[in-house]
Amino acid sequence: EFLGKRECHVVSLKADHANLSDGAGASLLSCLKENVSLRKIHLAHNCLKHKAMQVLGDGLEDNNTLTSITLSWNNVFGVGLQALANGLAVNKGLKKLDLSWNLLGRLEEEAGASAEIPRDAMRAFADALGTNRTLVLLDLSNCSLDIDLCGILGKGLAHNNSIFGLHFIGNKATTDAKGFLRLDIATEDLTTEDIKDQGESSFCGQCWDQHKWVEHRFTFTAGHSGPVDPQSRDPVYLHLMLDDWKPDNMSVERIFPKRNQKDAVGTRPGPGEQQQQGGEVTYKLSRMLPPGRVWYFFSQQGRVLCACDQLMANHPRFHVPRNFVDIEPREGRLKANLVMSQPRLHGWVSMPEDVLSSMRVSRPEWDVLHSIYASRGENNAGRFLDEDAVSDALRTDLGLTKLLAMRLVDEAEMEVLRGVLEENSSGCEYASGSIYKSIVTLYRWYGPQECHSHDDSFTISWTECVKFVTDSGICKPWEGPPGSEKELGADERSMKDLQAGEISLPMIWKEYMIVNVELEAEADNDDDTLARFELLELILRIAALKYIATRRVTSKKNRMAEAIVLLNEECLQPYMLAQNIESPDRVRMKTFYKEDVCLAIESKRKHIQRVFTDHCSTVNNLNGQYRMQLKDFLALFKHAGLYDKWFTMGDARVVFVMSILITENELTSNEHKELDFVDFLEACVRTVYIRAMRQNDKTRLRHIVPQFVSDLIHALYNEGFDGQLVPKRKKKNGVAEAKAMAEKAQKKANRQQQRTQAASDKKSGRKPRTLAKLSMVRPEILMTPVKRRQSILGSKPVDKGEIGSR
Repeated sequence: EFLGKRECHVVSLKADHANLSDGAGASLLSCLKENVSLRKIHLAHNCLKHKAMQVLGDGLEDNNTLTSITLSWNNVFGVGLQALANGLAVNKGLKKLDLSWNLLGRLEEEAGASAEIPRDAMRAFADALGTNRTLVLLDLSNCSLDIDLCGILGKGLAHNNSIFGLHFIGNKATTDAKGFLRLDIATEDLTTEDIKDQGESSFCGQCWDQHKWVEHRFTFTAGHSGPVDPQSRDPVYLHLMLDDWKPDNMSVERIFPKRNQKDAVGTRPGPGEQQQQGGEVTYKLSRMLPPGRVWYFFSQQGRVLCACDQLMANHPRFHVPRNFVDIEPREGRLKANLVMSQPRLHGWVSMPEDVLSSMRVSRPEWDVLHSIYASRGENNAGRFLDEDAVSDALRTDLGLTKLLAMRLVDEAEMEVLRGVLEENSSGCEYASGSIYKSIVTLYRWYGPQECHSHDDSFTISWTECVKFVTDSGICKPWEGPPGSEKELGADERSMKDLQAGEISLPMIWKEYMIVNVELEAEADNDDDTLARFELLELILRIAALKYIATRRVTSKKNRMAEAIVLLNEECLQPYMLAQNIESPDRVRMKTFYKEDVCLAIESKRKHIQRVFTDHCSTVNNLNGQYRMQLKDFLALFKHAGLYDKWFTMGDARVVFVMSILITENELTSNEHKELDFVDFLEACVRTVYIRAMRQNDKTRLRHIVPQFVSDLIHALYNEGFDGQLVPKRKKKNGVAEAKAMAEKAQKKANRQQQRTQAASDKKSGRKPRTLAKLSMVRPEILMTPVKRRQSILGSKPVDKGEIGSR
């Protein structure tokens, strides 16, 4: 009666172990229809049955202030459970319900009682859970529910998204990581939990609240995390090991770029702008995770993906790369209002078992953007191939030529010419693309050929030009003595060849000299050699001579473009095919940008990094990265003993030049003259590739590259007693060596200056600087013996006795 009065302010009622009968419990619980102060009721270890549960169910229909009821170790089952379910279905305040250690599936003891009563009661209870939206904690542990009753309960529970803490041990089913009831996992397997497994059976039956689970948000950004097509409608799945790698669908979020700088947030583009602007696509999913290390990976269209911007390691059981996250235990109770991961909100995605089994042990799809070569893209504005910079480089080179200034073409013809040079041409097996890429490949191939100084490897000399035009069949070999093609009048003697449809070497020499004369200071370079844009202009002029001057091209418009196409088809491509001159991009895609080669390099990365840093002579002032010059590269290969009949120093120079990505303007940057670490890796792979081809070695590069690195380390270093690598040469640190050489040169210059100054002083009759400087401290140095004695004794005469005493 007291609890039913409005004046009652009791908040918590504890009647555990009170030996309350069913009738006494009904009397006690009858107060719930009027009471508004009670928040918690504890009635564990009593004898409450149908009558008490009927009263409790009626009270829950009207009472929305009660938040917690503990009814463990009572006789709740059958009719009583059904009555409780009726009140729970409409209640809007209860958050915790403890029914543990009640035989909820027990049959009625009365004679003639229907065997369907437990199932009907469980259906009512399951329906109540499906409609209730306030219950957060539900304890049904050790209720001895069989498979049928667990199945009935699971169907209703699947519609509930509010129960975060579900205890279900001691029944013929268990819960998974999302809170669904699972009937396909034997509960006896859970008693021998294998913590090392970290699979589904290790976490089934755990309560999010009791076992300190923590919410974690998984993200996968297209282009940054891995190779996912943002335009594809195929979903991206998350696979957690604690789910036994079952796929879980991730939601898509597209972030559109800002329209202008004044916009505070990104705006959605119009119908015609969405395809152009696109937007950053991110796949997201929030999940509750247990404390400890959780392994996972992503997938799309059956492809296994690992996020490169997240922690990754080899899985201890499957020995393949997988992402992982280390979860710290949560402090305090779980606050349901702060958790975004709702239990049982989305079901599992169905996937064929054979496909899922294959994905469990499959390596993630390899992507150059997220490999050991990733720094190349960071240092080159996201470029990994020459193809990505061809358009900008071609536009720059054409702008530096004198074609427009000398009116060989007009503006319209220049645009057509640029398009012809940039577009892919048929039959370019080794250039693998445009005419301009073929010209750049030839430029890199012939630049290091006739090299007498290190800078000559990056330009084309006249000797190299002569070799190129004669070997490629552009002109006939010069029959005169070497150098006679430069004499005045030599081109006039070759006019007969021009009339016959051929061009001669003196004519090319004339064009060579014209190309070398620059009209602007920013385009000026060494007058004796050709830069990249000058070689492009020379080849265009040669095409004009060979096809326009000989009237093989008779059209009035776009003659230059037509001529260069003919030159490429008749001379450049056949010559590159015959000489096996492959474009750098083709070799990269065939040998360097391969998963097996990348993994082979990864296994030796520490040693290769040591070799690279020890032999670099410069450091980038902007990012502090080591840069290797050509002289360092040649010296490294020389000290390692790599030069032989299969690989010469000339090959090393070609490898050096070919391993560097094309730059937009070679006149304003020295990036095309230095190797970074990834460029050095490519140079090593190119070296292995060339040697294997010439030796007719059929072994795969993934096996040769580690052996090459091991031989390199053995040739350059000795292994110390502690396993450290000790250089065989004293000076291996290029930066320190360069600094020491600079100091030595400065000292030598200072000594030379001193000798020159001393000789000048002696010739002019002046006292040597060294004695003059010393005389300032001790003037008596330059005195005669008499004056020195007088300065010591003083100016007054003294007797010999005084001198002796002094």
